[in-house]
Amino acid sequence: MINYKGVLTKEEMIGRFGCYDVMLFPTWEREPFGFTVSEAAAAGCISIMTSCIGAAEWFFDGVDCLKISRSVSSLEKAMLQILETRPETLTRMKNAARTNARVNLAVNRWARVIEAECTGAAVCNAAVRAKMVSQVEAAFLVMSDLWRSQLDRQ
Repeated sequence: MINYKGVLTKEEMIGRFGCYDVMLFPTWEREPFGFTVSEAAAAGCISIMTSCIGAAEWFFDGVDCLKISRSVSSLEKAMLQILETRPETLTRMKNAARTNARVNLAVNRWARVIEAECTGAAVCNAAVRAKMVSQVEAAFLVMSDLWRSQLDRQ
């Protein structure tokens, strides 16, 4: 059975992800990341997502998510696939999504990477340092958003 729950606040969504089997995220193909996908996965909720968004690079089609083209027929096919999937397979996918998000997208893992990049930038030539600084700045923006969302939840 498919139940559409309407528009929820971010806090309500995060609180409910663990109760859901699947979260639909058929967003624009130019979506730079899609943090909602990661938040759902961390709670053990499988995402059906547009295949070329940033978050899609971190998940594996048919293992911990389903990736679709941005079309009604592709979304319909993925939803039918979920409905026809055996419960033990859904459980395996939910566990894989949870593990992937918590291991690969954990804040403490990336804090060390950012620190190493900052240290490396300090000892490089000016051209390399400029490129690394822009990458580190982007990473800090992501980390800042993650920290703010964590603080908002507490």
